[in-house]
Amino acid sequence: MLYFDPRLSASHIISCNSCHNLGLGGADAQPTSIGHRWEHGGRNAPTVFNAVFNKVQFWDGRAKDLERQAGGPMVYPVEMASPEAHVAEQLKGIPGYRDHFAKAFPGEPDPVTLANVEKAIAVFEATLITPGAPFDRYLKGESGALSPTEKAGLTLFMDKGCSACHTGPTSAVA
Repeated sequence: MLYFDPRLSASHIISCNSCHNLGLGGADAQPTSIGHRWEHGGRNAPTVFNAVFNKVQFWDGRAKDLERQAGGPMVYPVEMASPEAHVAEQLKGIPGYRDHFAKAFPGEPDPVTLANVEKAIAVFEATLITPGAPFDRYLKGESGALSPTEKAGLTLFMDKGCSACHTGPTSAVA
């Protein structure tokens, strides 16, 4: 629910899914992402698919895990621009959220907090994995899983040395 809720943004029109659109491969297909007041950020939104496997989050690695990443865009002025206190305050006023948070975070006297919003979004994002995707099947030996164009792109990726940094389960050299 939180991932798709635009009320987490100051304008009430931007959700996590606005920039990390699950229907567009977990990203926004833009050169730079559009945020609060139609401002462009400095980079495009990385995909959330398989992000749980990344050693760090954001293009520059400034967040060590999904939980730390989930909180950043909500409060960053160029992205969703919500003041930190506003996130929990907003959710407390929406019917149903208090009950969901109480169930997800039992025993906490006030479970609707920014920290718990970050945890909940991170847990959801951790489920966004793509086992059996064409690239995964190609790595397992199914040569027809990638089109000739995709194979050419993979060759270019490898030949240009991209795999020197982009390694692991979310890369071409898994």
